[in-house]
Amino acid sequence: MSRAEPRTPEPPPGEPFDWFIRIPNRLDMVRTVRALLAATCEVHEVDEESTQELLLAISEIVNNSIEHVAGRGNGGYHEVDLRFGIGGGQAYGSILDEGEGGIDQGDFTGAAAPTMESDRGRGLLLIREYVDDLKGTPIPGVGTEIRFVKRLRGAGGDEPERFSGFLTGDAARDSRNVSILLQTIAAVNSNLELETLIVNVVDLTLELTGAERGILLLYEGEQLRVRMARDSRRKALPPNIHFSHSVPAKVAKEGKAICLLDAAAGGNMNLGQSIADLKLLTVMCVPLRVKDRIIGVLYVDSHVTSKEFSNADLTLLNALAYQVAITLDNARLLEHYVEKQRIQQGLFIARDIQRSLLPSGPLAVPGFEIYGVSIGCEETSGDYFDYIRMGEGRVGLVVGDVAGHGVSAALFMATARALLRAFLYADSDPAVTFGNLNNFLSEDMETGRFMTMFYGDLDVASRTLYYVRAGHNAPLLYHRASDTFEELEAPGVALGMVRGFKYRAAEPVKIAPGDMLFLYTDGIIETMNGEKEQYGIERVADLLRKNRDRPAKEICDLLRASVDEFSDHAPQQDDLTMIVARAAS
Repeated sequence: MSRAEPRTPEPPPGEPFDWFIRIPNRLDMVRTVRALLAATCEVHEVDEESTQELLLAISEIVNNSIEHVAGRGNGGYHEVDLRFGIGGGQAYGSILDEGEGGIDQGDFTGAAAPTMESDRGRGLLLIREYVDDLKGTPIPGVGTEIRFVKRLRGAGGDEPERFSGFLTGDAARDSRNVSILLQTIAAVNSNLELETLIVNVVDLTLELTGAERGILLLYEGEQLRVRMARDSRRKALPPNIHFSHSVPAKVAKEGKAICLLDAAAGGNMNLGQSIADLKLLTVMCVPLRVKDRIIGVLYVDSHVTSKEFSNADLTLLNALAYQVAITLDNARLLEHYVEKQRIQQGLFIARDIQRSLLPSGPLAVPGFEIYGVSIGCEETSGDYFDYIRMGEGRVGLVVGDVAGHGVSAALFMATARALLRAFLYADSDPAVTFGNLNNFLSEDMETGRFMTMFYGDLDVASRTLYYVRAGHNAPLLYHRASDTFEELEAPGVALGMVRGFKYRAAEPVKIAPGDMLFLYTDGIIETMNGEKEQYGIERVADLLRKNRDRPAKEICDLLRASVDEFSDHAPQQDDLTMIVARAAS
């Protein structure tokens, strides 16, 4: 097919097109078209829903045209001419698909509705969902023209002052502007490291507009703050740079771009004395919008002796801002994700270190079967259990619970574990050890942090348990002979609460053959179901009694499964820790 000049469609009477662009058959051009369209809708104050529908429709049209030719695989010359305008409460446009391998009469003719028999038919049906009128007309020797009209919900009779946009019909100028925009968008997207991206955005904005100074302001919470200020020589400007704060504030609040010509003249939108004081000739500022959020603004200005901006420059900057906003938002999300991953990795390391401090399996003791387990509700835990061999025939069984969760609780636990072992080896009397440990933690730990603990000193040969309790849940001792439970009560406040507290060991208890000792933390009995009912110590006792002849590890596993089922497998709200010590029959 021979190359022919594209036919220029007629817009509605008195409503010229805002811009014209010739698109080569490259899918990366869709991004540029979307940026131009979004900027045009911004200028005409088109509502967000209509803008998004137009973006979807035109993206589908351009994609259909380009992919249609790519699918033929003939490698022929191909271009798509796109014209777009807004006026009279509607958006209108023309896509002229021309050249070798373009759309022919068999694909889409006149006003005939497309069918679902091909991908192209489905694509055109999708477009019809977003526009009010869609027609195709074959042009002999050229290709097919697709025209569309969409009535706008947000464009009324009083429209903002129209300007022609940066694509003017001047081939040389338009080619340069599109080239600059493509290069700038490509450069902005080439590096998603946030700080590098911010520098690139400001430098490329200055290059794009020819301004003297450029400032990127981003929201941090509710405040709009300067993230980067640069000059046209690619040098950083101080954070306290003097500029018109009122212009970015207005743009961020109203979401509308501003271009001030002869900005220092009096009465310019009441935007402050700083413009006049700085002797600024022109100022431009555009919002950085992601969907319905304003994440910041791009601001540039020039003095009397420098470049005077035009509305065409503002349109160009608006088109860039559309892509910059999305890229910046993605970069910030990526930075947050990377930081979260770094913290998560640190927590995984802390978790592995903490787990290495806990016993990894059962304790082999003549005449007893002992097994413990701890399941944290976060990566790190404030719960603690331990077996401490205290010499020939004696074993210390420990369960502790630090108030709170997370890293600080885990550090408190690790400190308490190390000190307990050190103090026990210095003086094996549990009451003396608890007094020393309490004094140290009271003095050294942060206010409000404390730890409950139970320590049982088991004399294996005599099956006697000597114990001391620091505010911890009383363990259960199941007596096989009487089929009853005994709670091992003893006075004592939590460690770290009252300096100088005197702990006393309770009366020792005998553990007969077949008896079972159960140590635990409150996360087990305080687990709740959907009706806010707690699991409770009675359910623990029933499960222990029913499974009294099972191995210690199996009892721990059954109890853990029972608690999980009781909560309907909801995420844990507290750490779960237990030790089962069964005396051989």
